[in-house]
Amino acid sequence: MRAEVKRPMRCSASPCKVAAERGGDTEIRKGDRYFTWARKFGRSGVVYFRHVECGRPRMSELSSRKTVLIDEAVSDAVWDFSPQVDEDGSYDGDVSDLTSTLEEIASVAREVGEEYQDSFDNMPENLQQGETGQALEQVAQELDSWADELESWEPQAEYEQPERPDESDFTDGEDNFDEDAYKKAMEDWHSQCQDELDIWASDVLQEAQDACSDHPEYEG
Repeated sequence: MRAEVKRPMRCSASPCKVAAERGGDTEIRKGDRYFTWARKFGRSGVVYFRHVECGRPRMSELSSRKTVLIDEAVSDAVWDFSPQVDEDGSYDGDVSDLTSTLEEIASVAREVGEEYQDSFDNMPENLQQGETGQALEQVAQELDSWADELESWEPQAEYEQPERPDESDFTDGEDNFDEDAYKKAMEDWHSQCQDELDIWASDVLQEAQDACSDHPEYEG
């Protein structure tokens, strides 16, 4: 009886970082650390491998679910929002860093919705009226509406500026103005303004993340 030849395990990363040091050889050798997985909802029996040095598999490599691309976009998004108050302790309310991020996620959602719509459009008319067809069309419409909501997002939290020190509080009955004390009070006030803005920014950031935390899913 002919012995079965065991196929070597190959790293699925492109490019494979380890292969660059091994003359292009992507084989996972004895002693190498590696990840292994099978795609959820994907082809049964297909197993993937990757050197630890090449990084963990991405969400879209673990699942063939179309909406996983949205989850991946949310996970990859740079959620950095650190506004600074002006010299007068105010802030113009600019949240363009967050709106740009949400618009990028919305763009991915639209593309996924279009894929579902294409699947529906390519079905025979009699199947379009069936449960699967209706589920495809529904999620396509819901993703388009959800993308609209992300693109029109505006924060609900409001920045409340602390009360500014009054110069009259640093002037005595002889009209002597304590400039040093007033300067120190203004510095403390400016710090308070930044603290309040930081709290506002944290709330707004959470609002933006919550807005894209629960997207429509295909229910077919």
